[in-house]
Amino acid sequence: MVVRHTSELDTTQMDVDQSLFSEPEDHGTIVSVQEAQWGTTIVTYKDGWKSRIVLDIYAQDVLVTECFQLLALILPADVSFDFHRAFLENWSAQWWSTAENVEFGCFTSALYAIFGLGVEDVFVPANPWLQLAQTSSHARFREDPALRFLRTPPSLPIPRPVHTVNSPHPLLCPLLYGLHMLGEHLRLLIHRHSDLLRFTPVLCRIALAIRPEWADYWKRLVPDAISAWPSPITSRMF
Repeated sequence: MVVRHTSELDTTQMDVDQSLFSEPEDHGTIVSVQEAQWGTTIVTYKDGWKSRIVLDIYAQDVLVTECFQLLALILPADVSFDFHRAFLENWSAQWWSTAENVEFGCFTSALYAIFGLGVEDVFVPANPWLQLAQTSSHARFREDPALRFLRTPPSLPIPRPVHTVNSPHPLLCPLLYGLHMLGEHLRLLIHRHSDLLRFTPVLCRIALAIRPEWADYWKRLVPDAISAWPSPITSRMF
């Protein structure tokens, strides 16, 4: 919380906190909030004291910011609000960390929760030998002739996206199309390829729910985006 000086506020006939170190508890609980704009607002405490606070809750990750700007044009206001709130709740649980991939992880978690996209639970064995079956190398070299006469770990079920609701969210189609266009934009920018690698698994997760052939397209560009090749046979018609 940052408290500004009196000169920055319209303080006509009201007491405004002058100290940067004043404790809100000294004035009781907050009873109202007004003039909220761009993370800055004026709060009124129980005893009538007013303070301006600045909440720095804007994502620093460029990819997250671009996604929010895009989704603001696609989603209805109520869905956009719920999604943004879910993101902020996830991010606050991480203490507003701006460490690498934290913001994007909070974004994807909120996205999957709002649109009912989950992943089926797959048993993870404790045996290190069986855990080798979950590595990308195990699948990549499964048919390598050099390993033909060697004993390899048995293959385990592949985690697959599932719907956490009865049917796909009706906004998944415009969501997929908008994010697909953002992915194509990132694909053309060499300096953004690291962002594309983070972004592609999200595209594939959504595509597998409604358009598996689109997931096939992105997996051919980024092979590690998903673990298994999608099948168009499972595509749903809307």
